[in-house]
Amino acid sequence: MSDLYSQTDLRRILLAGVLILAADGSFDKREWSSCEDFLNRHWDPSYGEVKAMLKETIENLKALLSKGTSLEAKIRQVAEELRDSLNPTQRDGALNFLQEVIKADGELQPDEEKYFKIFFSILPPR
Repeated sequence: MSDLYSQTDLRRILLAGVLILAADGSFDKREWSSCEDFLNRHWDPSYGEVKAMLKETIENLKALLSKGTSLEAKIRQVAEELRDSLNPTQRDGALNFLQEVIKADGELQPDEEKYFKIFFSILPPR
């Protein structure tokens, strides 16, 4: 466990990962496991239950996608929120996590790469 991220930051980072995960239209178990692993590494028990956060994130994703907002627009919004709340070390950690997600299934899909580049351009590493 690490106190590197606030609960709000973890929610946003997890949502970023799930948005990229959804880019190819499927939820690969290995990609989902990378989300769970990241959350477990950084979750503070005072935030509540990890499983509840994961379920809430899926519900948030469904709600976002049902609003008709493009996935790319939502990714930009989440990236900008992260840019405004994370310090450089945290940004690097978030980008590393997103790389883990897109590499987890061993296949880099064009949309995953495209959306990762959006995060990378808005949250440049140090």
